[in-house]
Amino acid sequence: MRRLRGSHARIHHRLDWGRLARLHAVDCRQFRDPQPCPTLLPTGSAGTVNAAACAALFDPARSLLGAAQEQWLAYGWDVERPCHLLPQTTLMARCSRQPVQRPDPDHRSGRYAVGGWDGYPAARQRLLQGAADRRLRGLVVLGGDVHAHCVADLKTNFDDPAAPMVASEFCTTSISSRGAAQRLTDAYLRHNPHLRHARSDQRGYLALQLDSRCLQAELMAVVRTDDASSPVEVAARFVVGPRRAGPQAA
Repeated sequence: MRRLRGSHARIHHRLDWGRLARLHAVDCRQFRDPQPCPTLLPTGSAGTVNAAACAALFDPARSLLGAAQEQWLAYGWDVERPCHLLPQTTLMARCSRQPVQRPDPDHRSGRYAVGGWDGYPAARQRLLQGAADRRLRGLVVLGGDVHAHCVADLKTNFDDPAAPMVASEFCTTSISSRGAAQRLTDAYLRHNPHLRHARSDQRGYLALQLDSRCLQAELMAVVRTDDASSPVEVAARFVVGPRRAGPQAA
């Protein structure tokens, strides 16, 4: 079988769900710039860096999606539809592994994993600012990869608690792979007040229900992970309404 390469391997695409929603599926892997200040964990995955010691982290020319795909996404917003779903591969919300200095006018404090959006903060800023400029209603970012249920407010300025919310984020946990110790995740919640919910000790999936009034997200968790017949429970429930940005506990 011939391996597809370059433009022939394009996987980002867009789908419309009637007049209700538009889904933008993006490719966060093959068009990205190299990770900044690379450090590797023993597993071979990307490590973390201190923002103050990694000037390349803030290079505005660097992109996670690539310039062409960034432009494709920016031109695809449709203000007439009440909901936009943006599935992508990881957590978009900023997630510092240590306390962030506040106020931090240069946004240069904290410690971040560079394998995802935290490794490309300028690109994340462009995406969210573009959505804010278009005044999109009901923008919901969907992610995974971090082995935890996470719910977050997405803002153009994570250093300002009063900054307006641009979008809601729901990140689903892994089905069977273990997550980080919950004590570490609890620390992330303290360091990142825009994170509404984070549970790395739960395995399961995310269930969404969407209608013209709101999106409802149910974070589903397996009660006993060592039992194939275990029931699955709703660990938390959030809604996103048409007039108020950000996820609200339900």
